[in-house]
Amino acid sequence: MRPGYRESDQHAWYFNGSTTPAELTVSEAVTALREGTKDVTQEQNDCGRSDTVDARASYEGTINRRADMDSDGNCASFVTRDGVNVVDFGNLPDNVVGLTCTWYRVWPDWWDEVTESDMRLNKADFTWTVTPGSGCSGATYDVESIAAHERGHTFGLDDVSYHYHGNLTMAAVSNPCSKYLRTLGAGDMDGLEYIY
Repeated sequence: MRPGYRESDQHAWYFNGSTTPAELTVSEAVTALREGTKDVTQEQNDCGRSDTVDARASYEGTINRRADMDSDGNCASFVTRDGVNVVDFGNLPDNVVGLTCTWYRVWPDWWDEVTESDMRLNKADFTWTVTPGSGCSGATYDVESIAAHERGHTFGLDDVSYHYHGNLTMAAVSNPCSKYLRTLGAGDMDGLEYIY
């Protein structure tokens, strides 16, 4: 987490439905991506804590644009990005399940304003599900869980060590076929509450 890093107002985002992997429908992908976003903005948790952050997001529909990153996981420059918040599925390095690129403007006061945040889920090396559990195997990941983790980056949270913080949504992703990232841990919530 970087103190003072926040999404300005509401994060309005789009999904490139044409990139949906064959194992999902566009509707399934959209629903899971929206739920993953809400897991963060509404602080879904098993801690019994209520939502106290002002992180907001809205799904604006499908779009024919790609996330501003290449297949090597390099984010576009601040100058070449398109200014539209896009989620898509595509190619990333074979050890990267998902990636978020976030651009921000530095202000002279205490916080930096997010100007764009794009997310890509790797469909070249992994398969995807919206119903993790029995019958799920191999390198299959839950769309909602990975979306929640990636949305944490949009709203200013960094990755944490799975070894030390394995119960947090922002822990390094290591569990295929699991939905454990759908609910924030106390540390995830503390980070969001510090930022917001």
